[in-house]
Amino acid sequence: MIRIIASNFMYYLIPTMRLFWVLFFILIHGFLIGQNHSIFESKIFPKHFIDTIPINVENDLVFLNVEVGGKPRKFLFDTGSPFSISNDILAETHSTILDTVNLVDINQEKSKSFVIKTPIIKIGNIEIEDAIGAGTDVFKHGLLKCFEIEGVLGSNVLQNCVVTIDAKNKIMVISSSAPSIYDKQKYSCSFKIDHQGRPFISTKAITERDEVFLFDSGFTGLVKIDSSILSSIKPKITKMNEGTGMRSIGANSEMTAIKKSVYEIESINFGQLSIKKVQVSYDPDNRNKSIGAELFRYGIVQVDFRKKKFQVFFDQLIQSEDNSTDFGFDILMKENAFWVGMVMPGSSAEKLGIRSGMQIVKINGHDVSQKTDDLDCLVFLKTIFEEQNYIELLTDDGRKIEVEITKLNHNKSS
Repeated sequence: MIRIIASNFMYYLIPTMRLFWVLFFILIHGFLIGQNHSIFESKIFPKHFIDTIPINVENDLVFLNVEVGGKPRKFLFDTGSPFSISNDILAETHSTILDTVNLVDINQEKSKSFVIKTPIIKIGNIEIEDAIGAGTDVFKHGLLKCFEIEGVLGSNVLQNCVVTIDAKNKIMVISSSAPSIYDKQKYSCSFKIDHQGRPFISTKAITERDEVFLFDSGFTGLVKIDSSILSSIKPKITKMNEGTGMRSIGANSEMTAIKKSVYEIESINFGQLSIKKVQVSYDPDNRNKSIGAELFRYGIVQVDFRKKKFQVFFDQLIQSEDNSTDFGFDILMKENAFWVGMVMPGSSAEKLGIRSGMQIVKINGHDVSQKTDDLDCLVFLKTIFEEQNYIELLTDDGRKIEVEITKLNHNKSS
């Protein structure tokens, strides 16, 4: 019998001082397969291989074409998930349904899904046979639908591969041995995989002792910390603000307002690569430690599943966290409208009079007084924003104000 004991379809809306929301997607958590099937039973051909795959990068997430059923499909590269395909692909192809299951998310909501075996998927010239994974309609729900993907390329089908991601040049190299990268400095550490193939790296990047973090390329932040990490690094962090953020958890993506705190970490150090002034959002209910896809901004990332080695190659030794997409306040979705959540002290948003609790009614001429699925995607993918932005808001006493924001500066004026 194939049994899935727990599954989280998560879309986190967290206050990271950025206007866009952070997507954290774990398709199946606790993927347990009986004796007759293994999540790792896929085979790769040819035996020795290397191919360079074009990728698209959206909100730091990596997307690529994966051929299933003879057609190229848009997939998310997610090391925090196993392989999965949409039920539409499942209906089109000759994938074998191994079992029908009810996926239960952390809201205890159930959704029907399938454990499947796909005969062949192709990534460039590389063929993967008998890929075990999930058939699900989760891609049609919540904010994930904004990306219009048809599947997830997960860690379990890449266990015999070395995956090298160069987001700057928009390429991914998949190979049977690690390609040499001579012209850059590097950071290297080991990792272990769990029962669904996810890489958990052991690193001193954040604390002075080795800590284990999931490298989750489906999480758009740089780092997610828990209470133990927060306690150990308190002398090196500054509390920036606290307030209300939004989190959407579950297959049906219901929105929940939560209290969060924002901290600035003095630096995160991957060996000689030092990323300064890293802003993290802390949720006391979070139990996960993750390093996410924002790391792709700072260098070439290599995940060697064969030798269990994680490497980052970089040019600049000291870099500051790139906050160029920030707007100085969080957007909340509640009561079928968009609202201002936490406003960062000293930001241009605060100086312009933007306050928590104001309703947002227009963004660059778009009426956003009533939330819709299309507006959710415009805001989430940031396509509604321009270099120069005009935002109209309602104050508590019903007055309308319009502010102009170009590029936010979170630092206080000297």
